[in-house]
Amino acid sequence: MLTWLLSQQLWLCIVLVVLSVCERYLLPYLGARFILRLWWALPLGLLYDYIPNDMKPTLATDLGHFSVTAEALPSTAWSFSFDVIYLIVSVLLLGLCFAQHYGFTKQLHPYKDSDNRLRSTEVSAPLIMGFLPATLVLPADFEKQFTPTQQTMILAHENTHLRRYDNQFSALFLCLACLNWFNPLVWVGFASFRRIQELACDEVVLANQPTSVRLDYGRALMHSLTLSQRIPKVFSQYGDKEMMQQRLNNLRDTRRVNNVLQAVLAAGLLASLSVYAGNSDSNSTTKMESSKHLVQPVMRIEPRYPKAAVDQKIEGYVQLQFKIDEKGRTHSIQVLHGEPQGLFDAASLDALQQWTYTNNPNPNELFTVQLDYLLGHDSVSKNKQEEMEQITVGQ
Repeated sequence: MLTWLLSQQLWLCIVLVVLSVCERYLLPYLGARFILRLWWALPLGLLYDYIPNDMKPTLATDLGHFSVTAEALPSTAWSFSFDVIYLIVSVLLLGLCFAQHYGFTKQLHPYKDSDNRLRSTEVSAPLIMGFLPATLVLPADFEKQFTPTQQTMILAHENTHLRRYDNQFSALFLCLACLNWFNPLVWVGFASFRRIQELACDEVVLANQPTSVRLDYGRALMHSLTLSQRIPKVFSQYGDKEMMQQRLNNLRDTRRVNNVLQAVLAAGLLASLSVYAGNSDSNSTTKMESSKHLVQPVMRIEPRYPKAAVDQKIEGYVQLQFKIDEKGRTHSIQVLHGEPQGLFDAASLDALQQWTYTNNPNPNELFTVQLDYLLGHDSVSKNKQEEMEQITVGQ
């Protein structure tokens, strides 16, 4: 997991910088809803690089000569320590976010009114609470604080959050930030993502509305600034002073979005995804080709020649596919082919499960090996291989 996350940091940083710049400097020309859609590039890029690794075809590997004697294991103390530190910090951050969420929901003391809507005396503006499901919570004196027009627009804003599952997406982004706690750009990106969610909701509410309605909505936002600053950032709310200033500025900006700039930026982002995908495949292939120099056998137990095959003087071979994890242990072992079918499978699988290698930087890589079961020193395998490692097993 950690190895994969580290391999994604360059792509992650580039996307986060581009999207944060769009939110901060290009908002009047692109529109908040368009920028919010661009954030889909982030999960699409990450998923593309991760999912296909297990779907790639088997590639040939050469792991060197057969060795039964155990060699000294490489030192992994530092790697182990860093993995433990990363895991501890990630769990602590996730636990802190959960505790903050749980504590805040308890402090609200929500209750249902006569219309079966949740209300609370602890908030001065509506907000969306929770994730599964997300729920709208109104102030106890909501009708007294806002005019009927303002109430309609504020509720439309919050219902847009509900309809788009903004709280759920914010929670997923927060989990990503906790897993990438060592990268400050991820936290900057999370704040930018939260702002653009709010701005996109404002655009929906104010679409085709006259200036008088926009001014009334702006007054409602200013009134909502009294909302407690202790609200966790994962909740959809009217935001802090910085976010509020940005939202008010966006209300006053009546410039129309630039469709040409939108098209150019979208095309550029799609092109970068394609380039990234190509480089990802190329880098994966390079890792496959170079791993034979990085991953070396430490201990490989010789399979036991089946007694029944010895008694009947039967020779044959078994081709196997397997993976090597980050600690050098074999797993996901499968028999690809064998002759005679099934005769040497059990002995081959039992031995391969005990093989160990040096640490593997590419744990999703597939390795193959052919074990030739030959009774005599002069015997030759009937299935010569050049594309995979070939090992002779004697009696």
